[in-house]
Amino acid sequence: DAGTGVTIAGATFDGQTRDGVYVQLGAAATVSDNTLTLAGGNGITLSATTGTGRVSGNRVLDAVVGIVIRDGAANAAVSDNLVRGGETGIRVAGPSTEARVTGNTIEATTVTGLAVENGARAEATENVSTPATNTARRPSSSLSLPTIGIATALASV
Repeated sequence: DAGTGVTIAGATFDGQTRDGVYVQLGAAATVSDNTLTLAGGNGITLSATTGTGRVSGNRVLDAVVGIVIRDGAANAAVSDNLVRGGETGIRVAGPSTEARVTGNTIEATTVTGLAVENGARAEATENVSTPATNTARRPSSSLSLPTIGIATALASV
C-alpha cells in the first residue's frame, strides 16, 4: 500500500537475468548508492509507485535499460546516477507517470540517452548524455528542458 516504504542502498547486483531492482504497487522507494552490472532487463525500475520514489547516486552498467520510471509512478526523482551501456539510459513512460531527472550522466547507450514516452511527463535538467546518441520525446509526452545539459542531444526531436 501507499504507506509501505523500502530503501535499497549500498548494494551490488551483478549478472541478474531480469531486472536488478524492481519496486512496484504503492511502495515509496529510495534506491541509492548501488552498483548494478549486466542486468538482463532494466537496472532499476519504479512501477506504479504512489509514494515518493528516489533513485540517486547509482551506477548502472550494461543493463538493457538503465533506469525506468513507469506505469503511473508519480513524484519520482532520478538524480546523480551514472548509466553506461545498454540500449537506453533513462526511460520515463506511461500515463500519469511524472519524474524530475536531474544531474545524471548517461554514456554509450546504443539507442537513446533519455526517453519520455506514452503520455509521461518529465522535467530534465543538468543531465549529460555522451556520446549524444539520441534523446527522444515521443508523441503525447511532455519533456521540459529548462537548462542546458542534454539539450545538445535533442537534435532529432
